[in-house]
Amino acid sequence: MNFNKDFIWGCATSSYQIEGAASEDGKIPSIWDVYADEQGRIRDGKNGRIACDHYHRYKEDVKLIKDLGVNAYRFSISWPRCFSYTNERGILKPVINEKGFDFYDRLIDELLENGIDPWITLYHWDLPAILETQGGWRNRDIHNWIADYSAEVAKRFSDRVTKFFTLNEMPCIIGGYMGWMAPGFQVSEKEHINIVHNMLLSHGNMTKAVRANANNAFTLSKDTKYVYLWINTGTVSNIQIEKGTTATPYEPYIPSVKMLAEEKADKSET
Repeated sequence: MNFNKDFIWGCATSSYQIEGAASEDGKIPSIWDVYADEQGRIRDGKNGRIACDHYHRYKEDVKLIKDLGVNAYRFSISWPRCFSYTNERGILKPVINEKGFDFYDRLIDELLENGIDPWITLYHWDLPAILETQGGWRNRDIHNWIADYSAEVAKRFSDRVTKFFTLNEMPCIIGGYMGWMAPGFQVSEKEHINIVHNMLLSHGNMTKAVRANANNAFTLSKDTKYVYLWINTGTVSNIQIEKGTTATPYEPYIPSVKMLAEEKADKSET
């Protein structure tokens, strides 16, 4: 098989899955820290407190990436490593954690020194746990919380990073409100639609934030493997949804997508 000269070979990770250092240098708990610590959630009681210890061994890991021969690496920024929050009369105020940002500064520089293009995922499921106490993805304010965080990432790293991704695998965010991923409880199908709406608002606000704060030209995307959740004009991805159909092979999400399809169909009939 032949590949074009500009074909990009890459690999990818997410922060919670590899970094470890779960409570070091000012990092606050994420919903995955809380979820994994709850008895019975994870097989054998495993968690990401140490994981691959990437936080301490990133130079070794970059060497391994280089040895693979790839020329791009997509990694996610840990929101709760870079931002903490204070509660001032019921209003959450963000506090920047410089040590968290310093880690990603070092990682990005190490990648570039080894000829590897850094690609940033802004959100790969590790919501700060304190924001979940305020409703998390069910709270419409999340599109402002995540935009503030995205703006700061763009300010600091867009001088060296030109590829940004907003939300990774959006259905897995909903999975957290179906009980099988963090934060690990079930909400109604109507709430699922509300969460989808908040994700789309967040994607839009994150896009604006990066555009407004980037130092150089950049490429911005979201994880298109699950673009069917971008619900618009009666379609889910390229599949036309009709009243009573599911329009997606992903069984856990069928009820929510089907309900929205029926609502659209009902409105079109009136």
